[in-house]
Amino acid sequence: MKTKTMLWVFVASVAVAGCAALQEFNPFVTRTTCNTAVCHVSIPVSDCNVSDPGTLVVQQLGQIEIIFTLQGGRHDFTSTGIKFAKGQGTVFTNGRHSGHGEFRWTDNYTPATKGTYKYTITAVKDGSPGNCSRDPDIANGL
Repeated sequence: MKTKTMLWVFVASVAVAGCAALQEFNPFVTRTTCNTAVCHVSIPVSDCNVSDPGTLVVQQLGQIEIIFTLQGGRHDFTSTGIKFAKGQGTVFTNGRHSGHGEFRWTDNYTPATKGTYKYTITAVKDGSPGNCSRDPDIANGL
């Protein structure tokens, strides 16, 4: 009986570990790892169609500057260009539109802020009244 119980505990722990690994691996999502104090996110955009830049995985602890750049010309960020669903003002600070097609945030990554953070990209095509948007994420240490 004790052997059977231990076997079930082992099987359950392998299943849980397998599920955790599957949550981090998705072959359809691009993951870019950054191990430096400055990380870059290139965002393809064409005719107000903002492509998913994939997940930026920040590995280095500390204050990490994240520079978001729109690729494809003729588009710029709105004044709120990159907005985080959670962590804005605490994990992510000093958000600013820093030039045509560029937006910056400081990621204050500590062991306590490890996790995935969804954000919204809001851009506008030069000379167009409407906004373009997309909702990707950043993973601290995952």
